[in-house]
Amino acid sequence: MIQILPGTWHLRYSTFPMWQKEDVHSVTFNYTGVTHHSKSALLDEVRYYKREELRTVTGYDHPDATDPQCFWLAGQRPALVLSKPLARGVDE
Repeated sequence: MIQILPGTWHLRYSTFPMWQKEDVHSVTFNYTGVTHHSKSALLDEVRYYKREELRTVTGYDHPDATDPQCFWLAGQRPALVLSKPLARGVDE
């Protein structure tokens, strides 16, 4: 997964309340493969506009040691799971 995710992903639809607010728009998730604390990781930058002001949230996502399709976000529980069919569909 760490080879598939890098790049810019544009949010098209979400049920997450923050992204449904009228004054929030142009949401992107920007992933870059990096080494963090001597381990492979993703630099995770979320960019969005709130009332025409650019806002950014940055962190590091680390693959789960037992399941590399799951990522730990800033030490929190696994938060990102992509299935192989979904990952294949992204490239098609």
